[in-house]
Amino acid sequence: GFSLSASGGISTSPRLLDTFGSIFAKEKCRRFNGESTGANCEPIGKVLIVQSTSNQDFAEPNSEGGIITFSFSPVASLVHSVGVISANNSIITIVHKEESQTTEISVASLGLDSVQSVTIDLTRVSQIDVHFSGIGAVTDIAIGRDPNTVIRQDSPMPSQFVGNALSATPATVQAISLLPTVPINSDYQDVVIDFDTLPDGSELIGGWWCQKEWLDEYGLTLSSSGGYLDMPRVLNTWDVANVDYATVEQGSPNSKCNGPGVGEGGEPGMDGENCIPQGNVLMVMPNDNSGTVSMTFDFLHSIHLVQEIGLMNIHGNATRVSVVHDSEMGIQTTNLHAVGLGKNSVQTQKINLHDVSQITVHLENADGAITFLSFRHSHRVDKSVVVLPSIIPSMVPSRSPSDLSSQEPLPSTD
Repeated sequence: GFSLSASGGISTSPRLLDTFGSIFAKEKCRRFNGESTGANCEPIGKVLIVQSTSNQDFAEPNSEGGIITFSFSPVASLVHSVGVISANNSIITIVHKEESQTTEISVASLGLDSVQSVTIDLTRVSQIDVHFSGIGAVTDIAIGRDPNTVIRQDSPMPSQFVGNALSATPATVQAISLLPTVPINSDYQDVVIDFDTLPDGSELIGGWWCQKEWLDEYGLTLSSSGGYLDMPRVLNTWDVANVDYATVEQGSPNSKCNGPGVGEGGEPGMDGENCIPQGNVLMVMPNDNSGTVSMTFDFLHSIHLVQEIGLMNIHGNATRVSVVHDSEMGIQTTNLHAVGLGKNSVQTQKINLHDVSQITVHLENADGAITFLSFRHSHRVDKSVVVLPSIIPSMVPSRSPSDLSSQEPLPSTD
């Protein structure tokens, strides 16, 4: 069996985080520098994190890093590997052979969202410390009671627990209430809209005009202002060279990461590094590229929690995200100001507000874009009680996900 502990965060025990909709997964297949090393293309499920010192309301990895410790009693005959995600500049130390020897393994820095399995292959292990220098998580550990039997301990936690440490024998995983037990509410679902796919899993194509695609599933409609039409458009960031309404600053990855994007803000090592393919993004098709534009997400029913929104190609410092939400003081609007990281840059703007009814992104530069939106959605809303009037101009026919294969991007701009 083994027990778990943590240091460097708000608690002395690690916390479970569901990677779907979290900082570790934006529903895009992550491949780094055009290679498969570190690729995050398969669902990871729950991981262990050091809980952030700045927040305890929901699972969030500590930006300053920390240590997750596995203590084995009796000693593990064999530890085969430890799986990690976003483990940049991290170190794993292993105490083994009845505490007579300590081995240190440096984890390869493969970038944010990268996934890898670190080979241990040491016997008679009494303790493993995973040292994270920033955000990071443990995805699984493979152990064996003898060198010929390896059991992978990545079984899901019972659904009634979250935020708890684990204790395990080779055959079972059970919850121990080291942190206050918080039941998972099955009425809620974590959602990430990344503009690559529709709710039914069908593909969104570049050039698509968006408005009601997420209405039935999440009660969400989209609109825009300052552009050619009052609705935003999907842009394939890999194909910007072949799109007449796109600019090279909207390409992804950056050209110095073997992609079509051009701009110093997205170059490797910059705060807005654009080396992870962004896939489809949402933009306003402007009448010209000099004016400000906006995109609005209207929710038919207030969203329980809006977590983050991804932004791309933010030049100056006048871009802001306005969030209309309910609070103890009533309905209010919170303005979050994005940092201008330069042309071709990408960034994540944290929101973390509850009971949200509307989000508007005011883009200082018309060629800015939205890469994703993540939120926690309630299953219990009555989707049938309200019908919104169409805001699409009559020249544009309505569309449904089931008609996607037969649709062309509308309307033509020629």
